[in-house]
Order: sequence, then C-alpha cells, then structure tokens
Amino acid sequence: MENASKALLIAAGILLVMLIIGLIIFSWSKFSDFYKSNDELEEIENTARFNLQFENYKDRKVYGYELISLANKVADYNFKHSDHQDAKNDEKYKPIEMTVDFKGKSNVFNFGEITSEGKRIKENKQNSIFYNNNIIKQSSTRNDITKIISNVTGIEDFYGDKDIATKLAKSINTLILSDEQIQYNLTNKKMTEEESKASAVANYKYITKNNQNITYKQMVDNLTGNNGNILKYYEYYQFKTGIFKCTNTVIDDVTERVVKIDFEFTGELE
Repeated sequence: MENASKALLIAAGILLVMLIIGLIIFSWSKFSDFYKSNDELEEIENTARFNLQFENYKDRKVYGYELISLANKVADYNFKHSDHQDAKNDEKYKPIEMTVDFKGKSNVFNFGEITSEGKRIKENKQNSIFYNNNIIKQSSTRNDITKIISNVTGIEDFYGDKDIATKLAKSINTLILSDEQIQYNLTNKKMTEEESKASAVANYKYITKNNQNITYKQMVDNLTGNNGNILKYYEYYQFKTGIFKCTNTVIDDVTERVVKIDFEFTGELE
C-alpha cells in the first residue's frame, strides 16, 4: 500500500512537471507570436512611412529643386539600405530607380549662344547642361543629377556667393542683350545701343559689387568664361524652377516598397 502511494505521488509529480513544461512551451509560443506580430506590424508601418515620402509627389506640381533633393535621397538610400553592388550593406531591399524625362523640352532651360559681339542669337546646344540628357536615370549610389550639374558649385565659388550667381542668372536678359532687347530699349526707353550696354554694365557692377571700370564686351566675357559661365548657371536656375509631374511609381512585389519613380517635364517654369 505504501509503495502504491509513493507510485501515485511520483506519477502526480511527473504529471505536474509535464503540465508546467507544457505551460511554459505554450506561453513561450504565445510570447514569440506576440513579438513576431509586433515586428511584422512595425515593418508594415515602416514600409508605409517609406512609401509615403514618394507617394507625396503624386497629383501635384514638382519643382526641379525637389528632384535634386530626391536624387540625393535615392542615392543615399541605395548606398545605405539596398542590395546594390556598390552599397555599404547587403540588405534585402532593391535599389530605387528614379527617372526624369524632359520630353524633348530641355531647350526651355537654355539661354542661348553668344556672338563675339556679345549678343544672343540662338540656343546653345553644345554647352547645354541638359540638352544631351533627354532622360536622366538615378539608380546608383551617387547623385547622377548632381554629377551632370557638378560645375554649378564652381560657378558659385567664382562669384563668391550663391546669391550673386542667382541674381546674375535672373538678370541675364538685361545683362547680355539681344537685338530684340536693344530695339525695345530704343523704341520704348529712347536708349541708344551704347546706353543700353552701359546700363547693362552698371547693373552687372551693382550685382557683383564690382567697382572696376569694364566694357560691355569685358562683362560678357566674364559672364561666359569657363569658370563663371552664367549661361550654364542660368540653365541650372531654370531647371530648379521647372515644373515636373510624377507619372509612375512601382512597388516591389516582395518588400512592398517603392523601387521606381518617374517624372516628366511639363515644359513650364514657375
């Protein structure tokens, strides 16, 4: 009888241990499921936030300066978080591709070619920043748009101030005079050609804070020289004010993240 009681106690102990182990396993399973669900929920929320920054470009005007910033963001993401061959980390996300299609309208940004007499005669295709880049693709770990306009920083440095370069670009039509502008001044302002040129030089000296005596030709040479080519800076300035539209976004089937975003130039400037 005593042995039977001990056997029952042992069996009861074993059963209790098994129940405890079962409870631990069940609890751990639920615990793991809870954290797994939390991780999945967090991933969904992160993906939604990630996609929102690209979906924000839909159904609104997009300016050129925004595309420059976005290209920086895409390049940075591709370098830090994608499986691109040049990426810092080999992560599971595909690199983003961004395209900007000028639709054959990049000449809108271009000021024109300057004759040896310092007059504007036609669009300058050879020295244009964007003319030979009808479609820009940004899919690497560097900013390909910035690469195209890399000489802009040098132009700003040449004038010593970004604001000065911008003011010169905005005033370019009154600095480098076309025959039409000279004729307009003659007809409406009763200014001779020489007076128009003198006014242009005075405006240039005011913007650049340059008090040296220079001729109209010298001013034009300064504005069109390789280091301070304001024609290219004008094109860059126009691009920043250009109006684009988002035409397409592509979502990856696996990660459900945006992997492609496309823009088109409307042909309009702000």
